[in-house]
Amino acid sequence: MVLIGSSRAVRRGSGNILLGREDSPPNTSELSQKTARKCEVSGRCFSVIDMMGALDAELSQDMADHHTRRCASLCEEGIHAFLLAVPLGALTDEDKAGMEWLRRSFGERALAFTMMLFTYEREEEQDTIVDDLKNNTVLEQLLEKCGGRYHICNNAMNNPSEIAVLLERIDTMLSENAQMCYTWELCNIEKREEQLTPPVEHCSETDREEPLSGNLQQM
Repeated sequence: MVLIGSSRAVRRGSGNILLGREDSPPNTSELSQKTARKCEVSGRCFSVIDMMGALDAELSQDMADHHTRRCASLCEEGIHAFLLAVPLGALTDEDKAGMEWLRRSFGERALAFTMMLFTYEREEEQDTIVDDLKNNTVLEQLLEKCGGRYHICNNAMNNPSEIAVLLERIDTMLSENAQMCYTWELCNIEKREEQLTPPVEHCSETDREEPLSGNLQQM
């Protein structure tokens, strides 16, 4: 899995199951040097690529493409899940742009393999998620882009039970994707399709002013 988000979404430390003992988030240059971290929860082994901090600074398209290739090379069999980590509470511009960053970097098809990971610091905060979804249209729109999939865990990511449930939800998402993983080839196919798509032709002022003709059916 690939963990993406602003650095404020997680609390690093020795007990962090997904990110390990690293106490500080990697900077932009260090992201390209990351390796897949091996983890084990409830007897299940999996790998995590730490992309936390990628949203803290605006990346050029070339740098985004480089990170995409790096992730693909670290997961030869494919990526089972992209986890977009967002702290519960007020959304920052980085949080709001996270889904678009992922789409721009990995392509539209990557959203079918994406789940939002809401993190909390205090136990009582996790009870607000339902109200947040009802009252925050921006958050609701972000969720719609990834099929409404989300999970909640504490920002220290040190609770094995929460991580075990996360793995079960990733299994469900994998089943929805017909047991397929995201691969670099999927990204290449999408980019080739974009290159073949003809540019949209804009109507002239004359075209817009010309009255409609023909039979119109009222909806």
